[in-house]
Amino acid sequence: MILRIACMILFTTVSSWCLPAGFEETVWVANGLDQSPMSMTFAPDGRLFVVQADGTVRIVKEGKLLPAPFLQVQPYASHRERMLGLAFDPKFAENGFVYLLYQKNAPNRISRFTVSKTNENVCDPGSEKVILESGIGGGGGHNGGAFGFGKDGMLYAAAEHMVRINPAAYPDIIPKDNPQVDGAPSAAWASGFREPFSGAMDTVTGAIVVNDVGEGGKEEANLIHKGANYGYPTCEGSCANPKFTNPWFEYPHSEGRCIAGGAFYYGGQFGAEYRGNYFFGDEAEGWIRRRTSDGRIQDFSTGKSVIDLDVGPDGNLYALRIPGEPPPNPWKGTITRIRNTTAPASLPSQHASGDQEGLGPDPVSLRSCCGEGIRFRLGKNTPLTGSIRIYDRLGHQVWIGESGRGGNTLEWRRPAQASAGRVFFYVLRVLPMQGAAIEKRGRFLLQP
Repeated sequence: MILRIACMILFTTVSSWCLPAGFEETVWVANGLDQSPMSMTFAPDGRLFVVQADGTVRIVKEGKLLPAPFLQVQPYASHRERMLGLAFDPKFAENGFVYLLYQKNAPNRISRFTVSKTNENVCDPGSEKVILESGIGGGGGHNGGAFGFGKDGMLYAAAEHMVRINPAAYPDIIPKDNPQVDGAPSAAWASGFREPFSGAMDTVTGAIVVNDVGEGGKEEANLIHKGANYGYPTCEGSCANPKFTNPWFEYPHSEGRCIAGGAFYYGGQFGAEYRGNYFFGDEAEGWIRRRTSDGRIQDFSTGKSVIDLDVGPDGNLYALRIPGEPPPNPWKGTITRIRNTTAPASLPSQHASGDQEGLGPDPVSLRSCCGEGIRFRLGKNTPLTGSIRIYDRLGHQVWIGESGRGGNTLEWRRPAQASAGRVFFYVLRVLPMQGAAIEKRGRFLLQP
């Protein structure tokens, strides 16, 4: 099923599917996510992990839902005891650590699990290590769920307040530079939330955004600052009290009643105008909007209720959609893929471009080559010499290419054993005319 570009109004109803000209939305995973899917996260190797409220984590690999769960933590009890979010350790490729935010007997808990040494698609069932169980908040139906590692390597989780911890330093997980937040535990980084169900980390700028579901009339997205108080329960939305930090943006309940999802876009598939945009949805109304880099809020898509968003390694936007608001219990979910049909055939990395360390904008673009490989084209501001090494997901080097002075193109022809659909990683090393060499790392999906 394809959700096409212009709006398709069905008879006299207001139900419609709309996307900007040139975009299409297709169902990527249609069946199998039937135990109240809550969130989804792409692993560094390109697999998609889906968290379900019944305590299971499912894996989508190369567009197919694997039959066996990656993990099952606990049986589904009620809407007050469920799985909320998943995050990959910054050194996941080395240690296989996965962190879960979930409820156990009401309070929220952060636990670490380890991938099986014999099967990467299964978690070692006896590997749970409880990292934090007090001071996160949750319960009473307001459980939070915004969860992930920031660019600083710290793990953030939000409920009534946002906590910031360093799991790598366990048991001394409270960073010394955490602020003193009034009325909050020592792990707190910010406060004043009602139901911070979702959000996103900007891996380029380091910004952290938390979506907070409102009660009295406003939905808001908050740009997180150290020690800030975002007003709830005194204020909802913008507030004149200087004690509180106002939202990054907000919208009234006449437009939507449950802000959800959240993803910063740095892929190369959508086009330059989408770079750095923040995509978010509304579970109740089903639309997806974006906040542009200059602060404008623009419509992007309408459809079924959206509960989460993420950007894939192929540069496309993925949406976790559910039947409606309020959904049945348990509800079934589908995953859709939104892509730009007018984009040139390319293999962008979600983190492969950006103004970093003097490389200039878009220092490397990845384009398909002859149906057999890819071509790396160094940007016009890139220095005269460079090299690119390609590794598979196990860290094995499969190719190295060099550009001499005056050249800016490197081409890799895919070997027979490198099947389409696999994720590869690259290390770009450039030598400026002055100064030390600079390295940049990214990933790409090898298309058929």
